[in-house]
Amino acid sequence: MLGCRPGCIPILLRANNALRKYRRAGLRQNSSSSGVIGAFWLAAAGGREQSLVGDKRNSSSLHGAEPDNLCTFRHANSPETMLPSMGSASYSDEEATHEQRCTVMGEQGDGEQDELQLLRQSAHTLRDATETEIKAEIERDSRDGVTAIPPLPPVGWKVQHPVGSNYFVMVQTLNGGAKSAELHKRRYQSVHDGFLQAVKESQRQNMLRDPKRKQQQQQHEPQRQGQARHDMEGTTGSQSLQAKSLPKKMFVDYSGQNQRRAMLREMNTLHDAENVRRMDVHLTVFAPLRVYDPSLQDPTVDICEWSSFDVLVRKTTAAGKRGSKGGAQSALHSLSHFIEESALCMLVRVASVNSEMRIRFIQFLSRHEAQALEEHACFGQGEPGFLELMRRRRQVRATTRPFRSLSRYDEPLALFQEAPNDYKALASNPLTFNSQRGACGTAYELLTECFDSGGEYSRTLCYNGPYLSELSKEMVEAFQGYLQGDLAISAGLCEYVCQMQFFLEQEEYMAWLGRLRHVATVAAERNSK
Repeated sequence: MLGCRPGCIPILLRANNALRKYRRAGLRQNSSSSGVIGAFWLAAAGGREQSLVGDKRNSSSLHGAEPDNLCTFRHANSPETMLPSMGSASYSDEEATHEQRCTVMGEQGDGEQDELQLLRQSAHTLRDATETEIKAEIERDSRDGVTAIPPLPPVGWKVQHPVGSNYFVMVQTLNGGAKSAELHKRRYQSVHDGFLQAVKESQRQNMLRDPKRKQQQQQHEPQRQGQARHDMEGTTGSQSLQAKSLPKKMFVDYSGQNQRRAMLREMNTLHDAENVRRMDVHLTVFAPLRVYDPSLQDPTVDICEWSSFDVLVRKTTAAGKRGSKGGAQSALHSLSHFIEESALCMLVRVASVNSEMRIRFIQFLSRHEAQALEEHACFGQGEPGFLELMRRRRQVRATTRPFRSLSRYDEPLALFQEAPNDYKALASNPLTFNSQRGACGTAYELLTECFDSGGEYSRTLCYNGPYLSELSKEMVEAFQGYLQGDLAISAGLCEYVCQMQFFLEQEEYMAWLGRLRHVATVAAERNSK
């Protein structure tokens, strides 16, 4: 303010007040610096005209200046020369900054328009490519103008495929046991059958060695033949003929006089004896939509079609198939509770290689593991959400117990630990499941936990069974006969699974292309507006 003329003071005051007001308004409304500079120049121009009149009078009376020198005087009294302390260079910097901002904003606007144009072109290109792929897929799926139809499932199998998933499930129940048991044709000889045959042969040899028993048998032989002839004449229905022609069932009896020796006795099904029936076998096939062609990556490989699926075999005893309560407990039914308590289920991983069935591995799971595996695979929580399930499980991680050696060989595989107190945390974790004891089974976690250091120890302690190539030839043939003959897991089933995998994969691919075309169409229409 030093060196300024007296007429400049009102101008500076008004300019400073206007500048402060507009700066405050600019801070509140995010206005640019041009508004502040314009306000300052308006205030300065208004005060400058008043000062010019006073200065003209003063200068004419004091110094005697001529009116034709007014331009020079105005230039000398301009705000740039009158306000040296306000920093006139700062205003020029602000103007340059404002021009740069306007230029940048213009460039950004042009860049946004270019990006929208590129996005519109990309959306149109994606939509056209998707429509072309859909047409080509329809042409590939159709033969002679007829669309390809899915294959028919084998007899007794039910197919379930959730829409939008990458798997399908096949379910079958063998009532009364395996398929060969229903047909009364045993295609393999179990240990129990061998034991019965050995006891029967030993009993026959003992009867032949004893002369008294031999004479009694010879005396009673005509009576037995006459009774059999009378029964044959009395029977008229085909069912009675078939029932009489069937061999009588035998079981091992240790309650006779010779308790140290096993004796075979006939089971009288017409009286109070119990009718022995096999348990129901439930088969569940989980087939993900995976069909590979390894020859595309490596021409030296002679495999042109490879697919894999899992078969879960479970046995249950229906309440209606148990014998009468008053009947005697047979030896065969006395073993059923061991199966239900241990609840061992068999998991077989089968591969179809060039329409040939191959067994990859065999695993025996507990009932809880089988239930968790079925829920994990069959209810929308299979492979797509497996990593998410593992992430949730890490959030609610139960305390682990120190390693201890097994004291008994027959200890069940499923170990139990205390459940978390927070019920919501337990419900949010799909890998935990309730049991009859009110605890959480951790055996299934041993099979699925493979993303941390604990998984290495778990896989070491979990025995997956031997390689099938290491088994004997008789063992492999017997096991294949059990799978193909009794459980109806044959090469025909593998062929159907492979064809269904390919067909459903094409269907899901078509649905995915339709969703992609919809997204591209919406993006193109939105950007064009």
